[in-house]
Amino acid sequence: GKKPWLQRVGKGPTFETATVEKHDRAKTVPVKKDALFLQLLGITNEQGEPRPGKSDKLKQIQQFVSVVNRAVEDSGLGRELRLDNKMSHGTRALRLVDMGCGKGYLTFAAHCHLSDVCGLRVRTQGVEVRQQLVDDTNEWSQQLDIAPAGDVDGHEVDETGLSFVQGYISEALARIPG
Repeated sequence: GKKPWLQRVGKGPTFETATVEKHDRAKTVPVKKDALFLQLLGITNEQGEPRPGKSDKLKQIQQFVSVVNRAVEDSGLGRELRLDNKMSHGTRALRLVDMGCGKGYLTFAAHCHLSDVCGLRVRTQGVEVRQQLVDDTNEWSQQLDIAPAGDVDGHEVDETGLSFVQGYISEALARIPG
């Protein structure tokens, strides 16, 4: 007769008991969950856990900082503007401007990562139309001790730091040289 379509070959299954691997490995993230600015902005609590409703914002911050970090690395600016680079004599800083920064979540994240983690000289400015948010974010920058140092006759003494100004994006664009 006909041969069956399926035939048993051998003595049955030969697989072994599967090894269960843990999937709860610690993830590498660019911004530490216990970063002080995350706590100050209400993203995480003192233990570094996201506050209710802030998990997505924390993920957005992590992804954004990863993108910024790659861009700086790929551009070569990271080597040129490092705080410990004796060739640049501390005269140049990476300039970041966040237009329409709102509460400054991404502004604080980028600035803190590039200055604290990457060791770069960074001058960051957030532009926001709502004066109350500008006042709040400048206060937080002061509390974190990352505001530009000093003020002489209305001019900042230090070229590094994080500050916020009130204004419209179109006005801020018009003030950018070149």
